[in-house]
Amino acid sequence: MRHSHRLKIQIIVGLILLTTMYGTAFSQSSISHWAEYLEQLCEENESAISESDILETLEYYHENKININDTSSQELLNLFFINEYQHKALKAYIAQNGQLLSAEELKTIYSFDLETVRLLTPFIKVEPFHEREQLELRKIVRHGKSNLTAGWNIYPQKLTSNADSTHLGDPSRLYFRYRFQYKDNIIFTLSGDKDSGEELFGNSQKQGFDFYSLSLLIKNIGKLKALAIGSYNVQLGQGLTFWNGSNINFNNSFLKTPTRHIKAAGAFDESNFLNGAATEVEISKHLSITTFFSLKHCDANFTVDSNSNYVFNSLYTSGLHRTENEILKKNTLDEQIIGGHIKYSKNTLNLGLSYYHQSLSSPIVPKENFYNYFYFKGDENQCLGVDFCYLYKRIILFGESTWDIEWNNATMAGLKLYANSSTIFTLYARCYDKAFNNTYASALGKSSNIKNEKGIGANLSCILPGNIHATTNVDLYHFPHPKYQIYSPSNGMEYKLKLAKEFGNHTYLQLTLRHQNKAKNIASANSNSHIAYPENYTLNHLQLLLNYSPSDTWNFNSRIFVSKSSNCKSNGFAMYQEAAYKPPLSNIRLATRYTIFDVEEFENVIYSYEQDLPLQMYVPQLYGVGSRILFIAKWTMKNDFALHLKYGIYIYQKNSSTLSGSSYNKDRLKQEIKLQLNIGRL
Repeated sequence: MRHSHRLKIQIIVGLILLTTMYGTAFSQSSISHWAEYLEQLCEENESAISESDILETLEYYHENKININDTSSQELLNLFFINEYQHKALKAYIAQNGQLLSAEELKTIYSFDLETVRLLTPFIKVEPFHEREQLELRKIVRHGKSNLTAGWNIYPQKLTSNADSTHLGDPSRLYFRYRFQYKDNIIFTLSGDKDSGEELFGNSQKQGFDFYSLSLLIKNIGKLKALAIGSYNVQLGQGLTFWNGSNINFNNSFLKTPTRHIKAAGAFDESNFLNGAATEVEISKHLSITTFFSLKHCDANFTVDSNSNYVFNSLYTSGLHRTENEILKKNTLDEQIIGGHIKYSKNTLNLGLSYYHQSLSSPIVPKENFYNYFYFKGDENQCLGVDFCYLYKRIILFGESTWDIEWNNATMAGLKLYANSSTIFTLYARCYDKAFNNTYASALGKSSNIKNEKGIGANLSCILPGNIHATTNVDLYHFPHPKYQIYSPSNGMEYKLKLAKEFGNHTYLQLTLRHQNKAKNIASANSNSHIAYPENYTLNHLQLLLNYSPSDTWNFNSRIFVSKSSNCKSNGFAMYQEAAYKPPLSNIRLATRYTIFDVEEFENVIYSYEQDLPLQMYVPQLYGVGSRILFIAKWTMKNDFALHLKYGIYIYQKNSSTLSGSSYNKDRLKQEIKLQLNIGRL
């Protein structure tokens, strides 16, 4: 009763703050509008994420905005949430009506709903377009742009924390990235990274940084659509056969499109990349071929058998090498991949045929568990898949079907209907065999592994009376075989409703409701028994967001989160208020946020995207009882020199449940200081 009463008071206070303090989610930030999708991705993976290549792409186009009137460019499709139908609709609109005069005009084009326009606006400009000049070496040298980014993250509380006594290195993080870029044609990147706890030029890291990355990407030069050397990503079809790099299924209405095959890898992604070379060549007007080869060292978890031989159980993908045990996992397996993709494209039809072969220097033998009987075993795998995307009037049909080396199948398909300029309907289905194995599959699903799942879902986006933009989604799924933490066949469902309304050009109000019903093992009633069995439970989330931008000088944002699990006695609650200030004609920008949270049970944990420094992503896991204070400052000199500072601190109450967890969380105060220097601009 005491907790319930306190929560009601907090909600009332939060609503008062929302109605008295205007807000905007740092609308000038390159990824502020992505907060909801990043938070949902973290929640579904029950951990923080690091999608560095998403960040690099969005930050680049935030600084180098795409001219929306340039219909000859494919750059718009690099923004993930724009599909081929929308791109073609934009081209048709400009061909019929002439070049756009403002971004607001996008709302009048079929398929460009309110949410898409909001996501798109920070990355585009509206200017008269003139034909592109020929690519010449002297222009590349003269007009190419260079940027050097170097950063230092400091964690003061770790200096005295016993949790880090086994770490061989100091608790700071150091990193750098140099990039040379000429428009969208040439990208060269060199980067290095030392994570917190790793050594720098120590016994375990004599080469300096723990991780280095080198890549060169050349695009759109005659028949050569793309050439990658060094670290790169390949993304094909709908993601069932081969998809390496960021996973953009934040929302089931965002469907992968087979347009971006080869792209630069994230500068600090230590596991989810390929290393070697890849090409995409246009054979004819309608036919293109992509080929790729990769050879790299991989980290792996292992055990030692009775004969003192290593038995590799799974890949180790965190990229952390802080302790002797973690260092032993480094570069223990070699992986070789060779693959290709043939794409046929004519008018509104895209057809693709994909294949890749993977071989490891030693076999993977998972530890025997009840749920992993059908997990991948061995040192070799291959996948063959076909994908399609067809536009018929206002309907997009899409799908992909893939077979692994044992001919186990995974298939997904769907349609997207643009009924009118404000109504979009998506229907999709998936069926993944319980024994299907593909390390490089990344598609719609409720598990980290694309296997053992059947599901159907629908998404509707429309405009309600009062100019309220509504998006609703339902997803029903079934796991035919036991899986991790669910030791029997089970069902699940998820419903989501989002209502949004703009008030003029400065105010935006959004309400989001999510309901999930799924299964999870619970302990046996018999304390002497080791048997666990699944039980259904529900999880509800509510978010209320109010954005207000009165001028180019001030930006504000207010947000409330409430979460409730049927397994918990109390609710989870969080609220923040943030503000950003940039004085007129000044080279200084300041931002701050104050968050309070009361999440005493972990199943109610709340993820809240937080603005970070360039090339860094942070989605805090709010758990326990306490508050968080954030301060960010940016100082720019002559547009080619910028200094960034971020200070954040968690202040936990003495009785906070998180203090009774791991030794890492025993400090009441958790602080971090981040410094970053940027020289040059892309």
